[in-house]
Amino acid sequence: MHPHLKIHLLLIFSIISLIWLPISFSLTKSCKIKFNNQTSKEVKSWAQNFIGEKDQPYFRTSDGNYGFVSHGDKLFLYTSITVGHATIQSILLRTVDNGSSWNEVMPAIHGSEIVQMQILESGIGWAMTLWNVEGSGDIKLAKTYDAGESWKMISNIKKANHSAEPLWFNFTNSESGKIAIEINYSIPGIDGYYEQSTIDGGYTWALTKKLSLKQWKKQKKSTPSFPVKNNPFWRLKEKNDLISIQNRQSIASAWRTVCNIHNKLKYKDGVFKIIQ
Repeated sequence: MHPHLKIHLLLIFSIISLIWLPISFSLTKSCKIKFNNQTSKEVKSWAQNFIGEKDQPYFRTSDGNYGFVSHGDKLFLYTSITVGHATIQSILLRTVDNGSSWNEVMPAIHGSEIVQMQILESGIGWAMTLWNVEGSGDIKLAKTYDAGESWKMISNIKKANHSAEPLWFNFTNSESGKIAIEINYSIPGIDGYYEQSTIDGGYTWALTKKLSLKQWKKQKKSTPSFPVKNNPFWRLKEKNDLISIQNRQSIASAWRTVCNIHNKLKYKDGVFKIIQ
């Protein structure tokens, strides 16, 4: 091949690649998200107090603040909507088409985020929310009987102190479960580890184990916290206000973008919309 022809071909391929990269990126479709428009008066009032005309609500996407849970052909994404440092509400999205479209399926809890979720093979499941405005607060438990299509709040978890934070919860069947709570705020006689159990599917809870702070510090290193929130095959990747919902087929395979979300939300009359 003539040297000049070779150079010309390289230049042509370089130009094509530069043009194709942004085009291929833009071809990735936008995620379809349908928000629940039956927002409670409590959530509306809370949002209106925090969201002004110039404020920009957004999804919280940092590690540890969201999670994916799979159940058969269904996939759930839980996170929260925030403004600045204020948590506006929890949000639980569900997809049945491998991530292309999502529906908000659980009633939002104002000032709270979902911190863990579990669904049994039977389709019975639970989602735990935690108040997260200026410190931790109320812990609530929601339940589903239809594999996450609908949810209802079933209990408020009692805490020895308002600052207590949940470590994990786990159900071994539809009736029996445990929740672990930690208090470590230099409160003599109260700091430590608390474990509560339920035998009626999460409606009522009883204290079954308590460790002092000294005992808890010895055991803590060998005690798990929340299970790994993020499904190893799904993740959120954010860059320049664009969230990519990404999937991979195996641990060794590359991530691919399923769809994109513009992380700019508009709020009006209790309903969120994505600004495209």
